[in-house]
Amino acid sequence: MEEKITKPVIVKGGNIDGEISASIGDYQLIIDRSDGNGPRSIELMLVGLGTCTFDTVKYYMKRKGLPIEQLSVEIRADASDKGKFFDRIYLNLRLDDRISEKEKGIILNVAKTCRIHNTLNNKPDIEIEIYS
Repeated sequence: MEEKITKPVIVKGGNIDGEISASIGDYQLIIDRSDGNGPRSIELMLVGLGTCTFDTVKYYMKRKGLPIEQLSVEIRADASDKGKFFDRIYLNLRLDDRISEKEKGIILNVAKTCRIHNTLNNKPDIEIEIYS
């Protein structure tokens, strides 16, 4: 049996039209799309990738004593011709100028070890079941 590494995520409708409620254990997240200004689900996926990458790189840099004050991750994506999925994701890391080219190469490889990056690259099977 495979080890479960995440808490269950429960998604339901919110109190108003356009609002979605997601709970992760005891943590609750409200997504409000009623006025069109809230994040779309696919943008939240990019947030997950960005935060995972940021945290992975930050952990490495702190361990190596590298400056982390300038560290940031910027992500954008292109939609497929039919707009049904992203067919390209661009992830830019901003690092301090004092970091050597050699260390930047290592950091690039470290960024690719983020669990979400690996999940997207390995195209996981998604099983959908209906129950009452």
